[in-house]
Amino acid sequence: MFAEFKEPDTICVYQDGIDKGRTLLAEEGVRQAMGEDTDLSQLLIAHELFHVCELRDPSIWTKTYSINLWKIGRFVNRSPVMVLSEIAAMAFASRLNNVNFSAYVLDAFLVFGYSPLAGSALYEEMMQGAGRKPSRPDGKQ
Repeated sequence: MFAEFKEPDTICVYQDGIDKGRTLLAEEGVRQAMGEDTDLSQLLIAHELFHVCELRDPSIWTKTYSINLWKIGRFVNRSPVMVLSEIAAMAFASRLNNVNFSAYVLDAFLVFGYSPLAGSALYEEMMQGAGRKPSRPDGKQ
């Protein structure tokens, strides 16, 4: 966890993750790949701000959408799709900060600061899930 929203009105951004991310951004080619104006703190704050919006508006789609798990006669078991909140928060952060990548990739980037192996594995999993091949900042496979 790199940031969190604490009710009723506090967003905490954990400096250790930001510091590790800034160290990575200083490496050759990384800032160019992610965008010169990438502000890790602002991306994390925007993500958490979306969760504030969810709390303030219980009718928001990410909280009301559900799927049928099973149905027997007139009995239906419905479940919310919890990951929608995180997907929407990442999209919100990306759009609000006008970045050229999904803020979802930020998870892999910041994890990489702690463990290059774990961060790389997470990035590869994300790319494969999106039907894309992982690539390096220089465009090589």
